Amino acid sequence: MSNQLKYFKILISDKVYLNGLLAISLVVGALSLYMSHFSKVGIAKATLDFAYNSIVIGDYRTTINILDKSIPNTFQFISIKNSYTEIAELGAKPKLNFTVKLKISEGNHRENSVGEATFYYSPLVDFLAALGAILIVVAIYSFIFLRELIAQEGKLEMQSRISKLHADNEMALQVSHDIRSPLMALKVVAGKLKSENEELANLLTICADRINDIAMQLLLKSRNKSPIILNSTESKPQDTPPLSQDNLTFKINQAISDLVSEKKLSLINSTKITLQLEETNDLEVSLQKAELTGTLSNLINNSIESMIDHSGLVQVVTRKYSQSFLIVIQDNGRGISEDKLSFIGNKGTSFGKEDSLSSGSGLGLYQAKKFMDSIKGKLEILSKEEMGTMVTLHFPIETET
Repeated sequence: MSNQLKYFKILISDKVYLNGLLAISLVVGALSLYMSHFSKVGIAKATLDFAYNSIVIGDYRTTINILDKSIPNTFQFISIKNSYTEIAELGAKPKLNFTVKLKISEGNHRENSVGEATFYYSPLVDFLAALGAILIVVAIYSFIFLRELIAQEGKLEMQSRISKLHADNEMALQVSHDIRSPLMALKVVAGKLKSENEELANLLTICADRINDIAMQLLLKSRNKSPIILNSTESKPQDTPPLSQDNLTFKINQAISDLVSEKKLSLINSTKITLQLEETNDLEVSLQKAELTGTLSNLINNSIESMIDHSGLVQVVTRKYSQSFLIVIQDNGRGISEDKLSFIGNKGTSFGKEDSLSSGSGLGLYQAKKFMDSIKGKLEILSKEEMGTMVTLHFPIETET
């Protein structure tokens, strides 16, 4: 309803539309009235020709009988006069009337005028017919005009989206380019720290590598590429060539271990939150590493942010089966109520992180679901208020035959 009102307001404020509407209405109305009058002139001539002989000889009764037949259908009043007197009058003259006047002539070529016939009719029916024709044409004209308007609006909206997409791509390219220099400096610092604190140096290197992966993923998305394949044996590049070959094949447990180490470092001042990792048989995967680590990072952050009084346990568990590989992120935070659980995974939907400064966007789970859908995997969420949440990622394994 709101869209209809919107387009109606646009139409009545558009001068081109209104001027065209006025011109079309006048032309259609005038043409309809003219055609109606023209048809009545033809009927009047045919009636007069039929009664011609009786009119010329002054046969009043026969003339009346002939004229009487045309009264109910077309004309309300007919007057026939010769050069001297009134021959016949039939019907009742309408208050609002149009007339058709015809001369009565005689001779071989009817060159001598001997009288006049006047046919009267009410124009009300013709006005209604003209109005109907105008409404039909106006409806067609409005439909065509509105269709062009909507098409133009859609075109402008598409151009706006394309412009925004170009701007986002330019920004992604700029970020991925500008970030390389400080990352190189960070790696140099990590290298120099290695002799003094090897664990800290390794963590710095891991963080730098993950930032680099994120930047590369931004660049990859800006070029509309997303190579994502899982393979239980030897990993091979397939379909879309990756931006960075180094990101294609890696051990999934190692990637998760590096991420958990990074998270532990960020929790170094939060002694009440414990982050545990439990690994099973490793799996070699082929996909963009930043996609996986970004998804897991968001899910771990969700668990951390759900903690009551910033205290609790977050567990990351991996399990390998014949047809799938599972990653489970489980916490004992505040949990999610059953009525809100069905909304989780929608963009902009977030629950259970009211005490967190970064709560409210719902983007983490939305991106996680989107990522799992893209690799034909599955994301499952189990949660209970005051007990915690468990998120399970099911990665399909494609076995070579």
